[in-house]
Amino acid sequence: MTTIDLSQRYFTLPPREYYVSGQIFAEEFDKVFSRQWIYVGHKSQFPQRGSFMTLDFAGEKLLIVRGEENQFYGYFNVCRHRGYPVCEAETGTARAFVCPYHMWRYELHGSLKSVPKLRDGEFFDYQDYRLEKINVATWHGMIFFHIGADPALLSTVLSGFDSDVAYFEIEGTHLAHEVKLDLEANWKVSAENFNECYHCPGSHPTFCRVVDVPRMQNEAQSWFNPDDAVNAFIGGNTGMPLTGGWQTLSADGNLISGKLLGACTSEDAAVGLNVGINLLPNYFYAGFYVDHWWAQSIFPISPSRSRMVFRWYVREDAVEDRDYILEDLLRVTQTTYLEDIALIEKTYQGVMSRKYSPGPIVAKNEPLMYSYVSTYWSMMGASKRSNSKW
Repeated sequence: MTTIDLSQRYFTLPPREYYVSGQIFAEEFDKVFSRQWIYVGHKSQFPQRGSFMTLDFAGEKLLIVRGEENQFYGYFNVCRHRGYPVCEAETGTARAFVCPYHMWRYELHGSLKSVPKLRDGEFFDYQDYRLEKINVATWHGMIFFHIGADPALLSTVLSGFDSDVAYFEIEGTHLAHEVKLDLEANWKVSAENFNECYHCPGSHPTFCRVVDVPRMQNEAQSWFNPDDAVNAFIGGNTGMPLTGGWQTLSADGNLISGKLLGACTSEDAAVGLNVGINLLPNYFYAGFYVDHWWAQSIFPISPSRSRMVFRWYVREDAVEDRDYILEDLLRVTQTTYLEDIALIEKTYQGVMSRKYSPGPIVAKNEPLMYSYVSTYWSMMGASKRSNSKW
């Protein structure tokens, strides 16, 4: 992989209209959101046949459900009769989905099963009105969806992370806690914040005590090939190096859970073993430590709103208050994202100003931002990368 020469380079982020325009948001749906696998959750959040989850994503209502064994299905949560959501609950278990409006009934695999007062074939064939499908795939127990047509296999996209993630055996973990937060900000402002740590020393004292930020910034310069948009889109193994002596992502450096993940050992803990996955441009990060892992996702809602979802996982046999204390599990990440949310929303207030224009970003200080913005322009089909000096 090519290492970026960052010595004399700067660039800028997209201009103001890319953060406020409904037309551009609609263009992003086709060129960005429909071309990326999006993390939705872990298989432990779908414990049995019929377990489902609904979500809002880029103006669409989606439905993910578990079928037989480990088969997962995804649909646009839209009845084929009049468009009413076939499922209104956020999570739960169902034997079938019955639209509350006119009681059209759909099987878990999406086929139309029954319609009040209309027999199959009497006026139309039920098989022509199944729920509109979206792609769903699993990888090491993680569940992703893709709303575009004919996506690259998820296993192929993430193949570079297989051996590292397999070591933690995250299939054998379960959700310990989840937080969903709506932000008054365009999704890109959130993505940009989380793809750089230039702001960390002045904004995240707890994070900077736990993570070796200078080392992370130095390593980030070689995570991506700037001339390979596909590689940049896939992301990098962006594990956050811990401060010397830290065993996991905890406030005091000590282990949070007594149940280590997968093949992890006390020797791994002694050196602060961790790896990570970073996907662009719609931001997703998952960090794996010897005793837990966590995932962070951005869900675009509208040009001016986005939703952040944070999830923490522990080994499947780890019990709260016996093997770990929830407050300890959340402390570092929660402290950091609360600080970030204030930064993101206030930044977006400035971006909305009619006088706003993007300033120079120096790549040696914010190397991942180069990968983010170049990948974004490539996916949008732009022939230029804003105002840049390369």
